[in-house]
Amino acid sequence: MNKQEIIDTLKAIIAAAEATASPAPFAPQPEPAVGSSTWKKGIVSYWKVGETKSGKRSVRIGFDGDLYLSSFDEKLILKNDPVSKGQEVEYQTRAWKDTELVVELRKVGIVPSRPKVGIDEDEIPF
Repeated sequence: MNKQEIIDTLKAIIAAAEATASPAPFAPQPEPAVGSSTWKKGIVSYWKVGETKSGKRSVRIGFDGDLYLSSFDEKLILKNDPVSKGQEVEYQTRAWKDTELVVELRKVGIVPSRPKVGIDEDEIPF
């Protein structure tokens, strides 16, 4: 067997292997949506209700101290206002401009109590 016969034999083996191996169809991975219907959990660190320039009610919500989102849904605001700092919540978002909007919000758990400041009624202040 000379050099050319070996090359021809190897090419035939490669062609046979490529013919039997079906290529996997290209399936692009879905990109994660910016807004999703899954519930996310967070601790509220900031809650401020206000109005937009057009007079529509809005709320700015801070979660865990580093994530701030808004909502313009008046029903959501009225249903949950006020939300105390430290309140655990679950929320859903949807994409809006270059960020997300809160479209659903529900309180879960209990708000941690604040340390008592001052004296009780039955304590003598001196």
